[in-house]
Amino acid sequence: MKIGKLDICVTLRCNVACKNCLRFCNMEYITGLNYSDSDMTMGQIENFIDQMRSLKGHFVLRSLNLSGGEPLLHPNIVEIVEKLEVLRKEGLVRSLTVNSNTVLTAPDCLKTYMISYVKLKNRAQKHQVVLLHPDDFEGGKKTYGQCEHYRKSTWVLTYQGYSLCCAADGYIRLFGMDDLLFDHLPIEISSEMDEICEHCPFGNSEMLPYESEGDYVISEIYQREAEKNRLGRKITKRFPVKGRPNRS
Repeated sequence: MKIGKLDICVTLRCNVACKNCLRFCNMEYITGLNYSDSDMTMGQIENFIDQMRSLKGHFVLRSLNLSGGEPLLHPNIVEIVEKLEVLRKEGLVRSLTVNSNTVLTAPDCLKTYMISYVKLKNRAQKHQVVLLHPDDFEGGKKTYGQCEHYRKSTWVLTYQGYSLCCAADGYIRLFGMDDLLFDHLPIEISSEMDEICEHCPFGNSEMLPYESEGDYVISEIYQREAEKNRLGRKITKRFPVKGRPNRS
C-alpha cells in the first residue's frame, strides 16, 4: 500500500503579499500570472474524494493539508473541510489540517484543524531564496533525485492539477510547464521533473541563504519567464471534475 503526503491549495489567492512566497501568491510582478481565478471548484474537490475512495486498499494519505494562498479566503472552505473529514473517518486520510497565515480569524468549526507553518514574525525572513535561481548564488543544478529539500516528497494539488513537489509547484507555473501536471493519484516520479529542478534553488540546502534579513534581487532568469507570461503564455490545464483514477 502506498502512503503519501498531499497539500491541496484550495486557492492561490492571498490576503498578504509576501515578497518571498514559496508559491508566488500575490507575486504577479514576479510571475506575470494572476491567480484571481484559482479557487478550486467543489466539483474538483469531489473528484479528488472519488479518486481517494477508488484507491481504497491501495493508497492512504498520511497527511492532507489544506493550504494556499490563504485557504480561509475560499468561499466554501468549511464545506471542503467537512467533506474531507469524511475521508479521515473512512481511514483514507490519517491527518487533516488547514494551514493559515493567521491573519484571518478562522470559523469556530475549523479551529481544531488550524496550523501555521509560517508565523507572522518570521514571514519576512523565510524562503527569501525563492527570488533566486541556482546560478545566482553558485548553488549548482540538481535533479529531482538529488534534491535535498525536505518537502520534495509532498505532492501538491491546485485547480490546475497535481504536481510532484511543494517547492517546484510555483516554478511549474512560472515556466509554463503543463506537462508536469497530473490528473490522478498516485503520482509517479518522472525524469521530466529534472527540467524544472535545474531552475529551482531548494535542492541546494547546504548553500541556501535561507533566513537572511536582506532583500534579494529577483533573478533575471525568472524575470524573463515572467515577461513571457505577461505576453500571453499561461498554464491552461485544469484539474478535471471527473476522471478515472490511476492505480499504478
